[in-house]
Amino acid sequence: MKRLLGLMIMFLLINTIGAQQKHILMKIDGEEITCTEYQNFCSKESIPVQAIRPFVDFKLKVHAAKQLKLDTLKTIRDNLEAFRILLSQRYLLSQKGVDSLAFNRYKSQTNSKHTERVYVSHIFLHIPQNVTSNRLNTCMAFMDSINGKILTGNLSFDRAVELYSEEKEPFWIQSLQMPAEFEEIAFTLPTGQISRPFFTPQGIHILKVLQKEEIPAYEVVKDQLFREAIQCPLPHIVQSQVDSLKTRYNFQIDKTGMSDFLKNGATDKNLFALDGKTYSGHDLALFTQAHPSLPQRQLEEFITKTVLDYAYLKLHTDSSNFTLVLRSYQDSLLCQAITKHWRNEILTDTSGVKSFFKHNIKKYRWSHERYEGIVLHSTTKRIGKKVKKFLKKLPVSEWEEAIRLGVNTNGKTVVRIEKGLFSLGDNDYIDDLVFKKGTSQPMANFPYVSVLGKKKKGPEHWTEVGNILWEDYLRDQQEIWLRQLHHTAKVEINEEVLKTVNNH
Repeated sequence: MKRLLGLMIMFLLINTIGAQQKHILMKIDGEEITCTEYQNFCSKESIPVQAIRPFVDFKLKVHAAKQLKLDTLKTIRDNLEAFRILLSQRYLLSQKGVDSLAFNRYKSQTNSKHTERVYVSHIFLHIPQNVTSNRLNTCMAFMDSINGKILTGNLSFDRAVELYSEEKEPFWIQSLQMPAEFEEIAFTLPTGQISRPFFTPQGIHILKVLQKEEIPAYEVVKDQLFREAIQCPLPHIVQSQVDSLKTRYNFQIDKTGMSDFLKNGATDKNLFALDGKTYSGHDLALFTQAHPSLPQRQLEEFITKTVLDYAYLKLHTDSSNFTLVLRSYQDSLLCQAITKHWRNEILTDTSGVKSFFKHNIKKYRWSHERYEGIVLHSTTKRIGKKVKKFLKKLPVSEWEEAIRLGVNTNGKTVVRIEKGLFSLGDNDYIDDLVFKKGTSQPMANFPYVSVLGKKKKGPEHWTEVGNILWEDYLRDQQEIWLRQLHHTAKVEINEEVLKTVNNH
């Protein structure tokens, strides 16, 4: 969300609305899309305006997301509301106010104990404040178990994040952004190292520091600092904003009504007006019921709230640019959501990827032969022969377990193995005994060496290919998906309007 937020404000907010906004560039199932939306998309994605296909694909995904009702998801609605509030503040604050908010936050960070920022990833489990002791012990034991698997090499940190963490993406932190317990670990842990499980008020974490660097210059991080600071702006900034809005919307007070309220704590007279719209003591009475205080304080707070509410309303009704930015952000959220939904479905389609591999098997052949099998290091020649004969009767997947349970028993190791898919240069023994390249020296306590396996020109099963196969399959399925979207929705492009866009 942070990346989207920055891109929207950077590219969309600065764009002005020209005469072309009224020009309809295209329709998707009757929904009108303007030239301005298209131009802003091109700016945000850094693509030429001649390349309309990516924009059509994007809008088709958004259209499909709405048909699936993804715009009703709580996460989408919450993100959109947070962005709306931020965007409103950005529009309503003066540039001086924006700079003041951002600079004050930058100053507090650079004057703090930690003058660097840290890029971190963590395995995180949220724990409510009212958690029971049994649940707390269960969470701690679970995280200790994960930590133990990571330390022994049975589980990678990245895989643990993918499987167990409630927060998947790495992120940058600076001083004063996270709880003190979290910052203490993050700023003291060396780069590349992994912490032990620790608690914060939010829950339990295992943290890994990915990168550290000095805090960038103010101009580089100004927008991000503003987004953080706007959540809790300084009082004098808010008042400056309200004073500016009063002037903009022709704020006029009614002294008679004001005096009556301050004297009696209630009035039925008018208090003030914004652009000619009056607000009376009846309006204030509803506010005072939920805000008990002295009359002077109640009146000031009511005026502030009313001015800000009026300004937000005017943004939605009068500012086409504001509406455009908000809609564009929602579209980006929906595109992300449906893409994630589609991707998750594809990543469970093992039968599909298996079929894809079968039809494209030649593509995954290796440039050089490889050897799939094991290197057997045994204490005697007789044991080595016996083990090889024994293993030949079993599937390759059971070899390691068979040696552990049936050969190296009673705590005595008579055979050591190296198992894998070996290319030339990966293993001295494979190079010597299989590829007949180079020489190898036997281990001191295991002097007898033999190999068991076979040469292969390419993978025989789709699971042997790995991520490359999945990436190819995803690209293939995405093309099919996009063709389906184009087929199921009616896309009408106004070629004459498109020509005018391309000429600018």
